[in-house]
Amino acid sequence: MHYWSETVGASVFLDRDKIGQVEDSVIDPVNKAVEGFLLERKSTEIRYRFLPFTQIKEIKRDSIRLNSKSGIIVLAKNFTKSKILIRELMKKPIIDEKGEWIGRVVDVAFDENNGILREIIISGSVVDDLWLGRKNACAGQG
Repeated sequence: MHYWSETVGASVFLDRDKIGQVEDSVIDPVNKAVEGFLLERKSTEIRYRFLPFTQIKEIKRDSIRLNSKSGIIVLAKNFTKSKILIRELMKKPIIDEKGEWIGRVVDVAFDENNGILREIIISGSVVDDLWLGRKNACAGQG
């Protein structure tokens, strides 16, 4: 399992050439999986570059290695309308079916082989985290 917090800021390489750094992850809400990563914009770029998960050869804690860079695209303006950026989930409140506050999203875990979301990491408070530990909620698949 790999965590979003470990992916943000990771350098992306094709062989020994650095392609960029991960700024965010894109979730496909229908398949509940990481579809790919947004790479940081360079000084002359207006839109983000998108790296599809299918182009990844290996994910490590601080780096991502690619099979090729042929799949990297510059995003259209409305690309994220049907997608969710993981950064948008961070600090969102989690409420149970009774309307009770459970905590806030602080991280997301996904399978590094296929991108399927595995867990949502929830924090109740700093005291709860230290005393009881953070809560993990199943992301809905296997």
